[in-house]
Amino acid sequence: MARHGAKRHRIYAWLLTACLASPAFAGTPEYVPVDDAESGVVEEMIDTFSRFAFSIDAWLRLEAPGSPTLIVGGVYDNFASRFLSATFGRFEYKYEVNGRKFVRTYYSTSGEEPDEAFGRLVEAATGYRPPLSPASESFRTSSSSVRVVLIDEDQSPIKAGDALDGVVHARDAELKMLRQLHAEIASGVVEDGGVLAGRITQAPCYSCRGAFEQFLELHPRIAEPQIEYLLRDSPAYARYKDVRNIVWRTTRRHRAAQSSWYLEDVLDSPPRSPPPAPDPDC
Repeated sequence: MARHGAKRHRIYAWLLTACLASPAFAGTPEYVPVDDAESGVVEEMIDTFSRFAFSIDAWLRLEAPGSPTLIVGGVYDNFASRFLSATFGRFEYKYEVNGRKFVRTYYSTSGEEPDEAFGRLVEAATGYRPPLSPASESFRTSSSSVRVVLIDEDQSPIKAGDALDGVVHARDAELKMLRQLHAEIASGVVEDGGVLAGRITQAPCYSCRGAFEQFLELHPRIAEPQIEYLLRDSPAYARYKDVRNIVWRTTRRHRAAQSSWYLEDVLDSPPRSPPPAPDPDC
């Protein structure tokens, strides 16, 4: 009997060792809708949109003198409608290295890069595609913040999933950030096994939820992230949309003036009737 007891003890010890050595199974993010207009998530989304809007303004100041079509007529307005309909996202990734704690923030928007979109629109209007510098270079970044640019699908194991709505989701904001974070973990820029939190201007679509699951399968040591998003038709989304339009009207005034490119405190700007903006699509 003692021999059988010792055998069982060894089996239990082996099972315990195997469980402790094995990585945690990949999980599913917790998706949390936000409807409170006073939520900090709303403030973070306003800040994220503003960073992109002001970077486009700074980029136009550099490019418009050589390509005035960028800020004239339907080109700018066409771009504006697409930009306002985009999804904006912000990921915070917390990790440790040798006991030191770090936080890295990722900013992203869905769709084309602004210089790609403007170039395509100018070409459609004039037949000529001007050489334009990357708009991403006008976005203020630091060692702890990243303005995400799309990593092509053939360079990432995280794929855009099949969409239920028939829309191609290969340039979604969430997908861009997940590919960027995976690439930085793989290259050693940040450590694996950290804590990921996301804020998005609208609910992640079916394709993006699949991308999250792919990411967590690749990085099972990362705890299930909490993804907060602004609930459509809620006070939270209404406040975000109102302030977003105030921010964008600042850039519209720059375009209208053409010779007066400066930034104002947008929250103190007098209200004006904004151009109609379509509701965002994922």
